[in-house]
Amino acid sequence: MDDTPEGPATTVTSGDVADAVHGELVGPGDVPIRGVSHDSGDVAPGWLFCAVVGAFHDGGEFAGEAVHSGAVAVLTQRLLDLDVPQILVSDVRASMADAARAIHRDPARHMSIVGVTGTNGKTTVVSMLGRILSDAGVPTATMGTLSGARPPPSPPICREDWRTWPMRGSPMS
Repeated sequence: MDDTPEGPATTVTSGDVADAVHGELVGPGDVPIRGVSHDSGDVAPGWLFCAVVGAFHDGGEFAGEAVHSGAVAVLTQRLLDLDVPQILVSDVRASMADAARAIHRDPARHMSIVGVTGTNGKTTVVSMLGRILSDAGVPTATMGTLSGARPPPSPPICREDWRTWPMRGSPMS
């Protein structure tokens, strides 16, 4: 089945995500997951919350808020006192991209991606490549820190955005 702009055409479950991140599924059941975020304020009903451990805060501190907002499972480094399935991994930050890839059914497989790196001139090069490809009739979208319609997002958001680009015929540049 193909994906639709509204989400994956087939259901992705917490068990599927646990397999994708090589984690351990703990807790009540295997639930369907429709989206993913590491920001408890952005979580929507049916989503996975990624409890990222940072330098100043542990995402586990916000997991209860995420569940209250509708998160049906949590990707975490330690077992939390919550009544939702938890996917235990050694490093949440390192596992987020794989979780998002599983939930959004690997949207990058539908597009060509060009990355531009370096010290100076990246924004100019991205703008030029985007214009050249667009003028050549190649549907194009750009992403960058200074330019374009979108700044570079976190892996969960990136995967969600990419999922809709091929449906619109827009490979990413």
